[in-house]
Amino acid sequence: MSQNNDIQLLTKEGYDELKKELEYRINEKRKEISVLLGQAKDMGDLSENESYTAMTEEMHNNEYRILELQAILDNSKIVENCNKNKVCVGAKVTVLIDGKSEKTLEIVGEDQADPFEDKISYLSPIGSALMKKKVGDKVEIVGTTYEIKKIV
Repeated sequence: MSQNNDIQLLTKEGYDELKKELEYRINEKRKEISVLLGQAKDMGDLSENESYTAMTEEMHNNEYRILELQAILDNSKIVENCNKNKVCVGAKVTVLIDGKSEKTLEIVGEDQADPFEDKISYLSPIGSALMKKKVGDKVEIVGTTYEIKKIV
């Protein structure tokens, strides 16, 4: 998550995924944890009860994530109707890397980034270098040249 309260750009898909996670954590995960916490409490001495300690930690992690998701959603802007003449959040960009291999990258919001799925944040070094560039433009990042071949 962003360390400041600046507006984050999200695709509609990314916003919906975060909203769905928030609803799950509030409406289902809280109840699951509450039931398991109650069961762990019934096991006796809480000072030596590993199940109770684990469930308490799980509850705190869930509540932290709920607050984190609410902050992201409250401080985000959904990017729609991206002008495909230039790289923007939501675009799929095919680049030629060092004139050798092609790769298609999807430019996404910070919390949607997943390099294993070729989804890169618009704030990452590559994402920010590609933003607002058009087909044919080249950018160099740490000695690697990326030439934009296609924007979808």
